Amino acid sequence: MFCKGTDKTEKILAKWLKEACQTRWLSFDASVTAALQSYEAILLSLQEIDDATAIGFISKLKTVKFLGAFYILNAVLPVLSCLSKQFQAGNFHFLMIRPAVN
Repeated sequence: MFCKGTDKTEKILAKWLKEACQTRWLSFDASVTAALQSYEAILLSLQEIDDATAIGFISKLKTVKFLGAFYILNAVLPVLSCLSKQFQAGNFHFLMIRPAVN
């Protein structure tokens, strides 16, 4: 698991974990982008694990259906994130929704 670090390191980690737990939603867009950029590394890392779960996960990751969904999410999520930020700003107008979606 984690190595025991200095008190300062532990305090920083505890603060970071507390902030992460208080976040209402995670950035799905950022995670999909990061996973897509690291796709090959993820596959290579999973191949090093001699486990039935890892082997099953690799077989799912290599399907055309999964890769297609991954690329579609990568194309759509930035637009949805932008639109979500406009809604969260609180001062949106309904006339601005159409240009944001387009």
